[in-house]
Amino acid sequence: MRVQDRGCQYRGRENVAQLAEDYAKARAGGATERDAADSTGVARSTQRYWEARVAGIDASDVEKAFFESPAGVAFLHRLVVALHRVVVFCVGGGIRQVIRILHLTHVSRFVGASIGTHHGIERDVENELGAYGKTERARLGQLMAPKAITVCGDENFHEGICLVAIEPVSNFLLAETYVENRTAETWSATVVEAIKGLPVTVEQVTSDEGKALLSLARTLNARHATDLFHVQYETSGAMSLPLAHRVNVASDTVDEADAQVTRAKEQRAAWEKSHGPGRPPNFDLRECAVDEGLVEAKLALEEATQWQADARGARRGLATDYHPVDLATGEPRTAEQIAAKMQERFDALKRIATEAGLSERSMAGLAKAERLLPTLKASLAFFHERVDRRVAALTLPPEQAGIVTTHLVPAAYLERAANRAQLAADKEALRDTAHERRRAGLHALLAAGVDEPQRDQLSTVAAECADLFQRTSSCVEGRNGQHALHHHHLHQVSTTRLEALTVIHNYVIRRPDGTTAAERFFGHKPNDLLDHLLKTVRVPPRPRRAAQRPSPAVLHSTPGARTPGNSWAGECWTKS
Repeated sequence: MRVQDRGCQYRGRENVAQLAEDYAKARAGGATERDAADSTGVARSTQRYWEARVAGIDASDVEKAFFESPAGVAFLHRLVVALHRVVVFCVGGGIRQVIRILHLTHVSRFVGASIGTHHGIERDVENELGAYGKTERARLGQLMAPKAITVCGDENFHEGICLVAIEPVSNFLLAETYVENRTAETWSATVVEAIKGLPVTVEQVTSDEGKALLSLARTLNARHATDLFHVQYETSGAMSLPLAHRVNVASDTVDEADAQVTRAKEQRAAWEKSHGPGRPPNFDLRECAVDEGLVEAKLALEEATQWQADARGARRGLATDYHPVDLATGEPRTAEQIAAKMQERFDALKRIATEAGLSERSMAGLAKAERLLPTLKASLAFFHERVDRRVAALTLPPEQAGIVTTHLVPAAYLERAANRAQLAADKEALRDTAHERRRAGLHALLAAGVDEPQRDQLSTVAAECADLFQRTSSCVEGRNGQHALHHHHLHQVSTTRLEALTVIHNYVIRRPDGTTAAERFFGHKPNDLLDHLLKTVRVPPRPRRAAQRPSPAVLHSTPGARTPGNSWAGECWTKS
């Protein structure tokens, strides 16, 4: 018969620690064992068992006094839950790493450190993460101010088909779910369900040219913005490998020509050292021929290397040009100006492909990428139109409206571009340009008599306008990479685990400014996740004591007699 069937009641480890402390205080005050036990409502035999169990722990008296106190149990609870939240769900370390930490810190003397124990804790934390995400989404959605958003969407296939949709400004995961297919109907149903109950309007969808995602934009009555990354990817796929092959072939030709020069010199030296009668070979003619071959091979290698460098520069130039603001000066640029610059990059790529003699397949890949140029131009025009509309809604005088569009909006955009730049020098240059642009705009507003509260309002509107231009869905690509790491570790990411990982992304991971994705998206701070877990996840159990093997005499004793190995009077169960 199980313990639960004997009419026993679960106390809980934290209550046991408090009862043991109350009993010790009563005994220290001069009370007898009976009186102290009566004051706590616990039998004397159970109190003696608790004292004997603490005395048997291999630790110092100071450690035992703390970890067996209510404060110590609360600390152990927080420590184990925090380890699971960070090690298991944030960095994907697994429960074995949690157990190793407990052993290295000797906390395993007071907390169970078995695989089974921590599998149960992991399961509880996983379930409560999902429950927390649902509760907070409903609560924060009611507090959220209405706003228009952009949605970046893509799929990954680490565990079947997983649809991922992110709001790029806040980096909030709107949807991350497994589906049976990736049709337009499935995409639309997923995103509509993701924004259900939220005061948001999707005004733009940034993605590749997948038909389902194009249909999603039409379903949401939103503008579709072509992802620049996939344009660059097409050009790279069309040219990178063929040009690299030509460089490798030219390099091998140089090595072979250099070897021929070396052999010609060795042949001359060998003949001069020991030669027989007769006319000597024409070594000068041989060496002249191989020297000419070496020069030609080096020129071919130099030309192939130049093609490769020019193509790489043209591809990167597409990203440099595709900005509504000149990165060097901060001047706003029209869609026509940017499209003309990008057309020059494509012309350069086609010229390189022709000179290098690339295949028709490569030329077709370039043509496929070039066909997206009008859609990129349309996205820029959409951005400028939205900026003009938002500034016009402020009903400012024409002079002040011009200051916002020519100074404050470019400054805000350059600040965002600086955060995404790779090189420290580029970051510094962009921030300097943004600072100069913002300072000029604020001075102009001050000269126009605009007070400080209104200047702050205009700066906020400028920041919102700068966020409108989302030229790539790289946030989704990064999330897919993180998902791949978790899948590599677990080999199978269940639906509940995926939901828990989504909650970690939205409510735990912080940017350098200390904000989470949920706080940036909803505009309000979520409740503390660790506090929720501490309230809902049970206090971790003690380490299991090894079962005592009965002596031969006990094995032949009277049936039903109690032995040290089958005693069930413990920390948490008591007769009701």
